[in-house]
Amino acid sequence: MALFNLGDYILSSGKSSNFKIDCEALSSDDLLGLANLMAKKIGGFRQAIGIPRGGLRLATALNAHRSNKLYNPLLLVDDVLTTSRSLDLGKSLIMAMDPKLKDSDIIGTVIF
Repeated sequence: MALFNLGDYILSSGKSSNFKIDCEALSSDDLLGLANLMAKKIGGFRQAIGIPRGGLRLATALNAHRSNKLYNPLLLVDDVLTTSRSLDLGKSLIMAMDPKLKDSDIIGTVIF
């Protein structure tokens, strides 16, 4: 499958779309390059956490740039943003696992 696809699709949000962005088409080298650019733009983060499935590969690439400094935020990663539901749910789950975390302790990023 190509990165950009025309057709009739049901997105993970349940919404219909006449196109789909399939980040599985990105190579490992593509993701490493994106991670390098994103890490420079984002600044310090202590760990990248991927939203399954789309954000897992990018989070792995981003973790090569993490700071491990506890005062830096956690970075929640997904591939494509449609409604922010996946990022919101991921953030809620992480905060439920560690009640000491504040809202500002977790930031999010996406490719598209």
